[in-house]
Amino acid sequence: MRFSLPGFAIRRPITVIMLSLTMLGLGGIAWYRLPLNFLPRAESPFVLCIFPYPGAGPAQVEQQIAIPVEGEFRTIPGLARIETISDSNSCKVAMLFSLETHMASVTGEIRDRIERLKMELPPEVDRVMMQRFNVDSFPVMVIGMFNRGDREEFVHRVRTIAEPRLRRLSGVANVEIHSPIHPRQVVVEFEQDTLNGLGILLPDVLQRMRDGTMNLALGKLNDAALRYYVRYEGEYKSIEDIANLIVGPNGLRLRDVATVRYSVREDPMRVTLDGADGLVVLITKESQANTVNTCRAVQNELDRLLDMPTFE
Repeated sequence: MRFSLPGFAIRRPITVIMLSLTMLGLGGIAWYRLPLNFLPRAESPFVLCIFPYPGAGPAQVEQQIAIPVEGEFRTIPGLARIETISDSNSCKVAMLFSLETHMASVTGEIRDRIERLKMELPPEVDRVMMQRFNVDSFPVMVIGMFNRGDREEFVHRVRTIAEPRLRRLSGVANVEIHSPIHPRQVVVEFEQDTLNGLGILLPDVLQRMRDGTMNLALGKLNDAALRYYVRYEGEYKSIEDIANLIVGPNGLRLRDVATVRYSVREDPMRVTLDGADGLVVLITKESQANTVNTCRAVQNELDRLLDMPTFE
């Protein structure tokens, strides 16, 4: 006797109704609980390592970094292909693994081998950058912000006001700003003739400048029931603090042997809309966050920012 679904539904109406209600309930739970992603989750079997070597030429980078690194990385399980690029000041190592490779384990293996390599590499290579690529690293929102006023002031307001508020939103992992104007930097231009005339060595001046940025714990003092912790804070609070730094005998200050000023570096890139200068803001969400909810939260926060007098 063949099984008949319509016949079963007629003979067992209560069972069919309960199954239908169960499916509807599970569908409703899935509708509200399942996250919405911009792209399907996929793990790229690609790792990029960057070994900075300041002041070195391509041949020196190849001999002292690329060759030892290739020899160490070639034996990593699952490695399908490795390429190195040796140029001035750095060595880039790109590794492609087979699709069945567990990338979390491979990443730990690469970190261990980098630590072993530090015993062989030049001392200038003290920091290695490693990057993995996956769909979670792609931005879910690209925002253009434009202003017809002072470009430097506008970029400063976005970095100091808008960026921190966007970073605090639930589901936001990173906020990246691309602007032709970078944050202001302090530039110290020394006058070599003045240093030579005063008999002061440039390395000594640089060491005094480094000492001025130290934060040290000096210990503690006990006074009856009270305990005081003593710290030395040597951070520069303003550009005047740097210029007034004593760098030589008889109260010789940095401003006497160098010019201390702010500098704003501009890139050849330019972002405009109808003649108004602006910048681009990239929003990256957390791996488990809901894409739609994150974008809505960002949009609502942008609406509140635009209502502020600062961004009129």
